Amino acid sequence: MNRADRGRPAQGGGRIATFAFVVFSPALAVASTLQPPPDPSAARGPFAAAPSPAYPLAWLPVFNWSDSPVLLDLHQSGGFNDNILNSAPGRTPKASAVSRTEVGALGRLSLGPQRFFAQARIAATDFLDDKSASRHDRQFDLGWDWRAGRNCAGRLAAAASDKQAEAEQASGPGLDTLRLRGVDQEGRCALYGALGALFAAGGASRRHTALAARALDADAVYGKLGLDYDVSTRDHAEIFARAARTRFLEGREASALPRDADKTDLEAAYRRVFSSALQARAALGASQAPGPGDGRPRQVGTYGAELVFAPSDLWRAVLAASRALGPPVSIRAAAQIAETQSLTLSWRASAKLAFTASVARLRLEGGPPAAGLYGGSTLTAVAGKAVYQLTPFTSLSASVQRVERRLAGGRVPTTVAMIGVDFKPY
Repeated sequence: MNRADRGRPAQGGGRIATFAFVVFSPALAVASTLQPPPDPSAARGPFAAAPSPAYPLAWLPVFNWSDSPVLLDLHQSGGFNDNILNSAPGRTPKASAVSRTEVGALGRLSLGPQRFFAQARIAATDFLDDKSASRHDRQFDLGWDWRAGRNCAGRLAAAASDKQAEAEQASGPGLDTLRLRGVDQEGRCALYGALGALFAAGGASRRHTALAARALDADAVYGKLGLDYDVSTRDHAEIFARAARTRFLEGREASALPRDADKTDLEAAYRRVFSSALQARAALGASQAPGPGDGRPRQVGTYGAELVFAPSDLWRAVLAASRALGPPVSIRAAAQIAETQSLTLSWRASAKLAFTASVARLRLEGGPPAAGLYGGSTLTAVAGKAVYQLTPFTSLSASVQRVERRLAGGRVPTTVAMIGVDFKPY
């Protein structure tokens, strides 16, 4: 955890489990910590001057909404989805017009060096041609950015969500609501100079509503210890060990898979900021967990790499690749290997207009066949989005996303196109 990242959740750090790229809607990993609230001091506009005493309601034009202890945002979008039921290969997918309404709230409180925040988000997705597929997604988060003395700081976070499984989370065909709960504590204490101690612990639970996917329902706890070294703001290195135990809720007497599965990770990572336009991060590691099929322990080499190139404030490119041993997504096993590659390009055409395009690929290893589960599969996705800033608080957006899943039994394409308006006064 480098100096610039202290007080914010650590990124990466062996937590690679789902396909978390711009091209997909981000998958909630309950063990991960929350994004910190935005800094309101950077959002002060031209109304920062003191109000005129002659104006009875002078606070209206000068009040900065970003300074409010409770912040609300609204999002409304509509479009088209050509596979709303996540149909199996060989079946004709059902298409429908779609409307999505989303409301979010963020509350913040500072008591000396301690910062507390709470986030809530509710989204209603309605399908015009099949009301039974309509759903309501919910997400709630609580966080405490704590500081103990001059040398120790970290974050304690709790999260709960009930959401329709995204493409990278889908265990099999059909609709599946994924219910995630988790508590996570992560911190760093300075030891000597640039050397620091890293520590983390937490627990999480995962539940599926799809009958076939309930074989993957599990509770897990983990602990993590490591060291990091901040040579400067340009160089950061860390090494850590992580141990986790997962208990699957469904009995596994009929197979060789254990009901309780232990997993260990060891990883070393290095980040280098070459200039304001170029930075890179690389990580190498190894993980051990029971393998699919016979349940015998196996060792898997892991890696992660990211290259960020931003030649100006107008252009940005991010190239990333990873290989990790994470929780099972589409096979009945203690763990599953996931390999990802992605490229994201961003271009700000003007002060009000911005574009983003991305392409990504996810490969999930296979295992013994299980009814209702995908098994091994490969996802390829291409997405594009344009955003036009109408006012400092309001923007219009248009997006299209094409996802194709390749399986042994065929392929399943899904295309989603949306236009929307966002109101976010912070």
